[in-house]
Amino acid sequence: MWKLIFLIIVATSITHASDHLLSAKLKYPYSLIGDDLGVLTEQDLALNTCNTNPEPFSEKIAPFSYWKCFETKDVHFLCEGGFGTDPHEGIMTLMVLKVLRKGQDGHKYIAHRPWPIRECMDSKKDFRSLTNRTKNICISGEFIETDIDRNGARTSSWMIDKYRTSKGCRSYYGGRCTLDRRAKRECKFGLASPGT
Repeated sequence: MWKLIFLIIVATSITHASDHLLSAKLKYPYSLIGDDLGVLTEQDLALNTCNTNPEPFSEKIAPFSYWKCFETKDVHFLCEGGFGTDPHEGIMTLMVLKVLRKGQDGHKYIAHRPWPIRECMDSKKDFRSLTNRTKNICISGEFIETDIDRNGARTSSWMIDKYRTSKGCRSYYGGRCTLDRRAKRECKFGLASPGT
């Protein structure tokens, strides 16, 4: 009897997880590349359709921010230097989320501009608090290009928009993690994907 109850519970949880992914992908079919690993909500996918005509992802044309999800252990926050010194801000650095997975393509999510090193380090602390003891992370960004090194390893570069874990969301442009706040400010959903 207990085995039957256990099997019913497991089957229900698997069905619930698939329904979450199916429902969101049907309504916003182009916002997510791959599986959301249980991290994203329908609101997250809707945010990426704000003021745009969503299209399937292509390395030739990438018209808006796409979500892509990874195991947290494979994502590293870097403050890459070499951007000089600002007289008011000090040493400037570039924030990068680098995804390294054995035997798979790499990804680099890059900030839109250099930041003062102290702000980058503060963002790195925030990243650690949002990723600590979480299994998965989803990152939203606009595709830039894919580089292939001399060994044939591919690394795709993206301009970062935001990232989410089970603990919360952080946006490069403040306020882009909440649909209500962004909708009031700027969204036009007449351009949203079919079915919305």
